[in-house]
Amino acid sequence: MKTTITYIYYTLLLILGTATAFAQNAKPPGTISGKLVNDQSAAMDYATISLLRAKDSTVVKGTLTNDAGAYTFDNIKPGEYIIKATTVGYTAAMSAVFTVNTEAVNVPLLKTRANVKALNTVTITSTRPLIERKIDRTVMNVENSVMAAGNTAMEILERAPGVTVDKDDNISLKGKQGVTVMINDKLTYLTSTQLASLLRSTDGTTIQSIEIITNPSAKYDAAGNSGIINIKLKKNKQAGTNGSATAGVGRNSRVRDNLSLNLNHKQGNLNLFGTFSHGDNPRYRDFGIERVITNGGTNTYFSQVSQMPQTNHYNNFNIGADTDLTAKHTIGVVVNGYKNSENDGNYNHTNIGRQPGVADSSLTTNSVINQSYKNYAINLNDRLKLDTPGQELSVDLDYSKFNNNTNADYNTDYFLPDGTKQHAPLLLRNQTPSTIEIYSGKADYAKPLSKTVKFEAGVKFSSVKTDNDLQAQKSNGGDYFNDASRSNRFIYTEKIDAGYVNLNKQYKSGSIQLGVRTEYTQSNGNLLGSTPVDRSYLNFFPSVFINQTLSKKNELNFSYSRRIDRPGYDDLNPFIYYLDPYTYSAGNAFLKPQYTNNFELGYVYNKTIEVTVGYSKTTDANVELILTRGNKSFETHQNRKHKPVITLIYIRLITFLTGGQAALILTASIWALNQTV
Repeated sequence: MKTTITYIYYTLLLILGTATAFAQNAKPPGTISGKLVNDQSAAMDYATISLLRAKDSTVVKGTLTNDAGAYTFDNIKPGEYIIKATTVGYTAAMSAVFTVNTEAVNVPLLKTRANVKALNTVTITSTRPLIERKIDRTVMNVENSVMAAGNTAMEILERAPGVTVDKDDNISLKGKQGVTVMINDKLTYLTSTQLASLLRSTDGTTIQSIEIITNPSAKYDAAGNSGIINIKLKKNKQAGTNGSATAGVGRNSRVRDNLSLNLNHKQGNLNLFGTFSHGDNPRYRDFGIERVITNGGTNTYFSQVSQMPQTNHYNNFNIGADTDLTAKHTIGVVVNGYKNSENDGNYNHTNIGRQPGVADSSLTTNSVINQSYKNYAINLNDRLKLDTPGQELSVDLDYSKFNNNTNADYNTDYFLPDGTKQHAPLLLRNQTPSTIEIYSGKADYAKPLSKTVKFEAGVKFSSVKTDNDLQAQKSNGGDYFNDASRSNRFIYTEKIDAGYVNLNKQYKSGSIQLGVRTEYTQSNGNLLGSTPVDRSYLNFFPSVFINQTLSKKNELNFSYSRRIDRPGYDDLNPFIYYLDPYTYSAGNAFLKPQYTNNFELGYVYNKTIEVTVGYSKTTDANVELILTRGNKSFETHQNRKHKPVITLIYIRLITFLTGGQAALILTASIWALNQTV
């Protein structure tokens, strides 16, 4: 349930901006850059760079150096920081403490040297770096890192390279929303609110790694136009019985705590594992909204201030077993779930007047919102290696059910300019039970056709049903009675049948990957008492990835993919989410999916100059709008009609100067949205 109108505020800012252009000879504010070399002054490529907070050495962000040994951190909040550089076989390098304020920071050149020691006994151990770059993804190895303890999955995501999380828990990847979040290679199928609750209740000590895939192949679901984030949870690897327990306490404005227990038993071909985590995570938000409503030629000015303290309690569990039937055949079962609660106490005060800054009247809405979230999920999996060269078949069957319940009480008092009450208060109450039930099954097959060619294919079926029942009540000064104007029940079902083929060819000077995915979708949105909205559509989603080395100093890469963004359950649900009598949001049952074609062409010269040109075009764009009815403002979503196109063109040039201690950045982007609705 949306209990905040912050979406409205940021959407209004988005609508006001239709084009941006940026070009300068130094990095923008909030940016940190530098370079790492060895004791021979040679650039250290693919080294792990960690940005640490100076006061307590906690990790803020992580990244890798490029081929020139250079690194960059963007959008860093003001404060004092330290850079730490690590790479296998070399000593760690640390910068001096530096301050980020209103200007960009170029960190002095860092140097590392080969770590050579004379030892009587040599013990070889391997430790994964915090950030790994693979051919198709960037991997953040959370396990055993300092970020794991005391942080939730959402807080760790905030530190991942290229990932940003705003105040409303909206996740963006490289500046674009529409990110698909997976857990252990499985879609979550949750609303944005439910996903945020899940990630904030997932203890960091249960996470093995986070994979960031900006250009997904046809193997993955076509949903999401900005990429995929896959959260890998820990799995037992040690023989015998072992376990661990962690506990932590922290404080920002309020005290928070977390507890995690991990137990494993592995004997012969049988592997048993289980985790449990508990935590209490208080948060606090406040915001203001200034707006002008014109009605009949008369302006009315609204000045609103909101304070929103929040407390989250979570209990998560994950238990499972797998066994090796043969050396090449493994079957397993996993059961996981959570029981979370959230308590919100919101205070909203609004001044209303015919002139700016002059209140002719005012109102105060105090609300108490208690929410509970329950979930359990079962996974059956079968992995079969058909032969030594790498021919494999895997099958997954999944079932999950979510039960959410929200109880909200709203008390609105109206005041005259002198502060006396204008009339009796408005007393409202909502109960919103909702359930989501999900069935899915998939089979994936991979076969190397030769040493350089690999073929992949697969099929998938998923069925989702969500049932939301809003029971709205109103008080006449005594008892509460049903408010038919706000009560309704919305049932939404969605079935998707999908299949894909993928072909990857490696050759001496590069690689090429071609794939196509097809998805057939059937959906039904039924607001009881009105006409159901039925849809069915078949889509094809091709993808192309090409990497080519032209010569020793020239490299070229190209990628293209087509993606789909289906409307979220909250966006389709025509419930009215209430903040105060003049501010609310509502869903739109007639929303259609939007489609995006993404193109990107990259060129690298001498491993020091990088030029990237990108272009994306979105049709049937699902746009968040601010609309008015009389003196009321509300937020909703609509598809753009007639010429429903969003286009984004960007050019990025990076070149490293004077040993990498300075950089020239040139970025230009053009963003255009047809304004016809």
